Amino acid sequence: MALLGSSKGISKKDINFFEEYTAAAKKTARYLAYFIFAALVVIAIFVVWWFIAFLQNNAIKKDITAMEERLASEEFKDVEILAAQYEADLTNKNQQLYAMSSMRNFVDRKTYANPALLDLLMDSIPTDAYIQAYELNGDKFTIQGQSFTDYSASNLVAIFQDEQNVFNSSIPTTIDVNRVNGVMVINPDGTVDPIDCYYDFKIVGSLTNTVNVSISSYANINGEIIALGGVVNKQYSYGDSYINDEVNTFTYNGTEYTLTGIRVNSADLAPDALSEIMSTGTHRIKNLTGDVSVTYYYSVVVAAEEEGEA
Repeated sequence: MALLGSSKGISKKDINFFEEYTAAAKKTARYLAYFIFAALVVIAIFVVWWFIAFLQNNAIKKDITAMEERLASEEFKDVEILAAQYEADLTNKNQQLYAMSSMRNFVDRKTYANPALLDLLMDSIPTDAYIQAYELNGDKFTIQGQSFTDYSASNLVAIFQDEQNVFNSSIPTTIDVNRVNGVMVINPDGTVDPIDCYYDFKIVGSLTNTVNVSISSYANINGEIIALGGVVNKQYSYGDSYINDEVNTFTYNGTEYTLTGIRVNSADLAPDALSEIMSTGTHRIKNLTGDVSVTYYYSVVVAAEEEGEA
């Protein structure tokens, strides 16, 4: 009885098929092993990360609990009262600083003459003149006297202004000369001689070439005007410009403020001028020829933001 199947047995083609199938199966098994290994690594990393996060979360919870217990203890029982007291103390200190800086600014703006000025005046009197009176008021030096010529006062000014640099050449010095007629001189023998060329003169000159700009800042906090620090006095040369490039914001004691108004020499700036300054962020005063007082008004930035959110 004949056996079923090929009489030639397993052919070479069948052997190659089994070899290719076995190789493909091994390759697939190897890739599957790589995938499983990578998945295990990812899972392990996630587990480690979760475990660390869990430990950190527990630590944070413990810290929060400890902080809550400390805040509830006697140590912080009066913290709100102390905060209000410190705030009041800070306001008082600011007011004291403002008062002290105002007094210092008053002193800094005073011009005091050199003690040698009187000696210089005595040495500079023309031979045909004499001095009746002199006065120093701030930076203005006034000299009054008489002379027999109308140019003696001019000679005295030339010495003070050009030779000794006492009078500021940038600020005009005024000379007022008046002729006095009918002056009589009594001679020893009793005769009288009339003198017709006799002059009264008055000289007013400036001793300094500096201009003071006093700067102060205030904030409106809960309807109360609070001084932000003290008064700052800056000196400029005659004819220079005062420039503030950071006028829109002001930071004091860690709080930021925003500009709301400017006052120069007790006069508020017009809305148009204030808007232009706010748009550029620069406040400028050109050609300073005298002392100037500048006051800036601010409001709290945070308070303005909260009102906008409401």
